Amino acid sequence: MTSDGHLYRGTIENHFVGKGGELRGLLLKNAKRFKYAELQADRIANKQRPSEEYWKEIPGSNMYVHYDKTVTLNLRYELSNPDLLKKAKYIVASLTGISDIVVENKPSNVGSKSETDAPP
Repeated sequence: MTSDGHLYRGTIENHFVGKGGELRGLLLKNAKRFKYAELQADRIANKQRPSEEYWKEIPGSNMYVHYDKTVTLNLRYELSNPDLLKKAKYIVASLTGISDIVVENKPSNVGSKSETDAPP
């Protein structure tokens, strides 16, 4: 979420650091913005829609997000090697200055059958 109240999501295409190694910004591809005002209006009207319907695609191939305008930053890494998880935690902590970061491996369901796909 940014300081102007917008929530964005996308895949990090690149990151930028300053001379001292501090995070300056992130370049997102496939960026989307959450339509929070629309969600609030639907809540008042007692309308329920899937949360995916509140994400609006942002035109263009990439979007730059300034780190100094960032209030919260949630990252998901899809790593399986424990050493890579430790390295990811170290890098994020060193770039952001936040030391209490939780980095965990959540197994991907890609290529696996769900319970609803199982034969009866």
